[in-house]
Amino acid sequence: MYFAKYYKSKLKASFDALWDSGLQRTVPMKHRINWCRKFAHENWIKESEEVKQGIREQCEAQYTEALEKWKTRVDWSGSAEEYMR
Repeated sequence: MYFAKYYKSKLKASFDALWDSGLQRTVPMKHRINWCRKFAHENWIKESEEVKQGIREQCEAQYTEALEKWKTRVDWSGSAEEYMR
């Protein structure tokens, strides 16, 4: 969630600068996303406790919402053919 929320606003410019500074010459392009995720993780570690707590609360809210939605689902016990109708 941290990556999705802050990539454009906090991480992209810094990562692009790192990539353009020479990393692109030593790391194949197919590994760029892995490096980007690693970069995001390193930035997460450096984030303030306030930002981390905000992300944790959002994750918990998203989980709670998904769980409640799952709990209120209507169980279906028909066949695959009936489901497609």
